[in-house]
Amino acid sequence: AFGLAQGRPATEMLILAVAVAVAAVPEGLPAALSVVLAISATRILKKGGLVRKLVGAETLGSTSVIVTDKTGTLTTGIMKLEHLLSVTSPPNGRAGKSEALIILALANDAVIVRDADDTLQVRGEATDRAKLDYFVREDGDLSELELRLSKIAHLSFDEHRRYIAAFRQSPEGLGVFVSGAPEVVLKHSKLEPHKRHELLMEAAQWAAKGYRVIALASNYHRGATSATCHDHQCLEKMVSNLNFVGLAAFRDPIRAEVKAALAEAAAAHV
Repeated sequence: AFGLAQGRPATEMLILAVAVAVAAVPEGLPAALSVVLAISATRILKKGGLVRKLVGAETLGSTSVIVTDKTGTLTTGIMKLEHLLSVTSPPNGRAGKSEALIILALANDAVIVRDADDTLQVRGEATDRAKLDYFVREDGDLSELELRLSKIAHLSFDEHRRYIAAFRQSPEGLGVFVSGAPEVVLKHSKLEPHKRHELLMEAAQWAAKGYRVIALASNYHRGATSATCHDHQCLEKMVSNLNFVGLAAFRDPIRAEVKAALAEAAAAHV
């Protein structure tokens, strides 16, 4: 009444009266907020969005940054070996690519299992699965390879070692097959410093293009047998003076719909 007497607009006085009424009765505030959120949810629904919980509308409305997982979310989650660079031919007479394929298959923590429906499946980390898939695509026979190079020991990937090493008995002696981080494998390889630098630069260029890069190397200890080593420390010492074989570059393809989703987020100033 005082506001109207002072000549203030009736609409302004009505809004003030409602606000004061809500403030005077705090129990009415949740109901008022629910009405506001319900109206917002209705507007979102008209634009093609479905709100299950009202608080979702409030959260999405204040979103300014999206932090998302990459593998399987922005990407297909299917790693593939796209480039294989064979650098040298090991001193056992095999071509560089042939040796690289053996390393991909053996220096690997993935396994092939038979499902209930009698189909073969490759189980393991995405990069290891891609290594086995490439070996099979290149007409590799894992069963024949396992028979020819019998297993002696195996060092699985470790965040400190940063490589996988397979120890196999071969005609050339105890074979050591290694795949892992380029800088680590190169450190244990018989290469001139300038050559190591060149290969590291090559790996860095691939990594800058979005590839995951691993290095491949092997060595044969003549006269060594399965009784040579029994523990991890001894096995790790045998991962030395490696013959560097090559680099393998893997990529997990980006999903086709990601570009449009990023553009939509940018248009919403997120």
